Amino acid sequence: MFSLCSLLAIDMPRMPPIRRRRHRCCSPLLLALLVSCVACQAPPVPAGETHWDGKDVLIERKYVPDKCPRTVISGDFVRYHYHGTLSDGKKFDSSYDRGSTFNVFVGKNQLIAGMEKALLGMCVNERRFVRIPSILGYGNDGISSVIPGNSVLNFDVLLVDVWNSEDQVEIQTYYKPENCTRIIQVSDFVRYHYNGTFLDGTLFDSRYQ
Repeated sequence: MFSLCSLLAIDMPRMPPIRRRRHRCCSPLLLALLVSCVACQAPPVPAGETHWDGKDVLIERKYVPDKCPRTVISGDFVRYHYHGTLSDGKKFDSSYDRGSTFNVFVGKNQLIAGMEKALLGMCVNERRFVRIPSILGYGNDGISSVIPGNSVLNFDVLLVDVWNSEDQVEIQTYYKPENCTRIIQVSDFVRYHYNGTFLDGTLFDSRYQ
């Protein structure tokens, strides 16, 4: 899912890019670089002191954004970063090390059961510490020499993006001239500028540059 900000270029002067989020003082390119930098260098968050009985997934919400238009539900396609460690702190996997997010559908048995539970209800840009018992992880078998059998798994999860085919188009008008003598109709030829970003603010395309 992405947001697309567009301005018509019919009889209008060139206008600077418009951001819909809070970082209005930053250029789209600078914002994208900052987001990428943070995502690549984010250190694991420490576990809290929440009591855990070892029977179900433990979820600690380390950061929740002020604005959360919607949360992850079953059937969503999500992109997220994570660090994965064992109980002794040994890292067994990290999307940051690979330099790319983990992309998957939630609720379609593409993840271990514990991670399915951990992602539900997350906001874009939310960060969670998750502890998963072996019964909801890789069980008695583990994974070769990487994850021993009966291992408790700790994950630091950062949700980057969420998408669903049922999502509706959302339109927010930033500016409309008072004197608008004609509006666009089907079959019109138009010229326009736009900035295209993912929900986390990462710029994927722009016609201002």
